[in-house]
Amino acid sequence: YAGTDWLAHPLWDAYIHFEQHSGCGSPVDVSRLYGRVLRVPLKELDKYWAGFDAFATNRSPSAVIPPEELRAIDAAVGRRGGADQRGADQGGAE
Repeated sequence: YAGTDWLAHPLWDAYIHFEQHSGCGSPVDVSRLYGRVLRVPLKELDKYWAGFDAFATNRSPSAVIPPEELRAIDAAVGRRGGADQRGADQGGAE
């Protein structure tokens, strides 16, 4: 598989650069791409984490999280928030 070699970072660098600068990739697409590269054991993995961090830092969550994942997070937080509220209503005991 292309991109899974320890020294495949030049391929990923080119792919990320293309997605970010070609006008073809949305921020969600770039975020997904970083998600893919961060699953591959690469020599320069820390560079990709720093790149993703810089990419996502000044964007809203809805700009970098795919809509289906954002809905799942919202649902999970809503369920947890309800449990927290019930616990508070019962004097802190859940």
